[in-house]
Amino acid sequence: MNDPYAGIAKFYDPLLQPVMARVRWETALYCLHNNLTSVLDIGCGTGRQCIVLHRHGLQATGVDISPAMLEVARSQSPQSISYFCLDATRTEFPDSSFDAVTFSFALHENPLPTVQALLQEGHRVLKPQGVLLITDYLAPNSLPRRFVHFGIAVIERLAGRKHYRNYRGFLSAGGVTKVSYSVLKMRALACRPFFFNSFAFISLPK
Repeated sequence: MNDPYAGIAKFYDPLLQPVMARVRWETALYCLHNNLTSVLDIGCGTGRQCIVLHRHGLQATGVDISPAMLEVARSQSPQSISYFCLDATRTEFPDSSFDAVTFSFALHENPLPTVQALLQEGHRVLKPQGVLLITDYLAPNSLPRRFVHFGIAVIERLAGRKHYRNYRGFLSAGGVTKVSYSVLKMRALACRPFFFNSFAFISLPK
C-alpha cells in the first residue's frame, strides 16, 4: 500500500507539537472532567494525543491508515496503548465501544464524502452518553482568520495538490463547526478556538 505519510512520519511531531500541545492537553482534561475514560483517537498519527490521554489515566486506543505513522506511535508509546492500522471509515469496533472519539486535524485532509463517513463511523462506536471531540479548521470568515489562513494555506499546499484541494473544500463547506453539524445535525456542546481563531476544539454529544 502506498503510504503518503512515509516521508514525513519522523518529522511530524517536531512540526506540529508547538501548535498542538495545548489542544492535546485540553482534550485530555475534557475527557477527565466528564468521566470519558475510554477514548478512540481516529487518525492518531504518531500517537501524541493517545500518549497525553494515557498520562492522564485514560484508556487510549489509536487508529490510523498509515503504517509509517503507527510505527512511530508504537515506538514512543507505552505498551498499554493499542494501535490499529485500519480504514477509519470502516473500523472493526462494535457499536457503542467508547466514551469519546477524537479527531485531531483528521477531517480537512479528506474529501467531504469521506469526512461524512468518518464522522458517522465515530458516532457509531460512541456509547449512548459518549462525546465526539474534534479539532480542525474554522472557516476564514473574518479578516484576522483570512490573514492567518493565508499562511496556513502555504503549508497545506506543501502537503500536495489533493490535500490542498480537500482543505479548500473543507473551508468552503464552513469549517469544522458547519461540516460537523451538516453531517450529525447537532450543535457543539463547547467550542474552544486556538491559534488566532483559525481552528477550534469542539465537542458533540452522541
